[in-house]
Amino acid sequence: MPYFFVHTHTKRDRPGSTMADRSGPVDPGIGLEGEHGLSAEAIKTGAQRRALKHGEIAKLAYSYWEARGRQDGSPWEDWFRAERELKERGAL
Repeated sequence: MPYFFVHTHTKRDRPGSTMADRSGPVDPGIGLEGEHGLSAEAIKTGAQRRALKHGEIAKLAYSYWEARGRQDGSPWEDWFRAERELKERGAL
């Protein structure tokens, strides 16, 4: 039987951990806003920006594959080429 190294204890379980000291229900007023100084709107906006960037890169990478006649090639190379090109254009 193979041995798999798996973490069975989380930071939450460690004595002295700030997470181990927390108990009771989660206060909805404390979250990323309190811990990191980010508002829910800023988090949402960041996620939307990442999704847009991902979509733009995907479309451009797909166009490279199509331009190659949908033949061999590396999807990774197409992706990185699209990222580079969009950064050079200032679109990312």
